[in-house]
Parts: sequence; C-alpha cells; structure tokens
Amino acid sequence: PTQQKIVSILEKAEQAKEMRKEADKLTKDFLKSVFMEMFRDKMKFDKVKLGDIARLTMGGTPSTSVKEYWENGIINWMKSGDIKGEFIYSVPNRITKLGLDNSNTEIYPIGTVVIALNGQGKTRGTTAILKLNTTSNQSVAGILLDKNKSFPEYVHYDLKLRYRELRNLTGDEERSGLNLTILRNLPIILPPIELQNKFASIVKEVESIKEQQKHSKEQIDKL
Repeated sequence: PTQQKIVSILEKAEQAKEMRKEADKLTKDFLKSVFMEMFRDKMKFDKVKLGDIARLTMGGTPSTSVKEYWENGIINWMKSGDIKGEFIYSVPNRITKLGLDNSNTEIYPIGTVVIALNGQGKTRGTTAILKLNTTSNQSVAGILLDKNKSFPEYVHYDLKLRYRELRNLTGDEERSGLNLTILRNLPIILPPIELQNKFASIVKEVESIKEQQKHSKEQIDKL
C-alpha cells in the first residue's frame, strides 16, 4: 500500500510537470499573438528608421592582459551569449572602473534593448531587455530608445519576431555579423506611444505570471 501511494504521488507530479510545460508554452505564445493582433495592420502606422527613435552603440573589451581591468571588478559586462529570454537580470562577468575607462564600452541603463551583432549558432540577431545596468563587448549593441517615441517592450518584440529577417540582412552564415549602420537604417513600424504603452503593460503582467509559473515548477520538481 505504501508503494502504491508513492506511485500515485509520482504519477500526479509527472502530470503536473507536463501541464506546467504546456502552460509555459501557452504563455510564451500569448505575447506573440497579442503583438500580432495589436500591430498587424501596419498600413495604419508610420514607418521610421530604428536610428530615428534610438541611439545605437556597441561595447568593447578591456585588454585581457591588464589584470587591473578585470580583477575585483564590480561593473557588469556582458557578451552576446548572455542574451537569452525576454529580460536579462544578471550577467556572469565584471570589469573594473579602470577597465571601463580604458575601453570602448559604456554602461547601458536598465530598459535598454540589446541585440547580438554576432555569435555562435542562433545567437546573432537575438534581443532582450536589460533589467540591470551593464557594459558589453563589441558583439552586443545597445538600443537606447527615445522614451517619448517608443517603449522597449514594443521594439524588443518587433525585432524578436523579425529574427530571421535580421539574420538574412547579412546572409545566414556564422561569420557574417550585423553592424550599427545596418541597424540604424532598419525600417520599423511606429504605432502611437499610447498603444505601445498598452502592450508594455501586458508584457509586465505576463512576466509576473511567468515568475509565478517558475516557482510552481520549482515546487513540482521538489515534490
């Protein structure tokens, strides 16, 4: 009887895990559907260049032969491989103030949309929104938006849904990277700021749901 009880609990836990996977997938697809519904009628909106609504810049790498640029660093520093998911809450690497001052990198503030200019595999063309202040190497571009013209959530999802298009701008080879000139001239549909704000609010609500789902998954795994 004890074994039967254990088996029953395990079966329920497995079912819960499968349901959680499905819920996670539906949540992921939901935002894509909302975006398409809100902004699919592109003829209604103005078309601008990305450079018209944002300042684009890319990072740099302090010399790795100078230990003072890296040892005991407290300034976040990211690479293109760190661009994963919708939001970036942490990065593994740090540089010092001396490293910052002696390289081409700069600090991107929270809310910056970042895009991988190049990288291994599927990395090139991926985007995310920063939830921390960080610098980066030269394989990452920061898209610092004019807040009066656009919301990061809108721009991120627009670029995310155009992932294949972005990669094809330079040919889909591993060594062919994007650059700031290409991105500045990239056409982008610009809906009214109020509509973008509405979409941003939905993104924040969904992100809260996803955080709850994450805790739920951890509890199921523990069980």
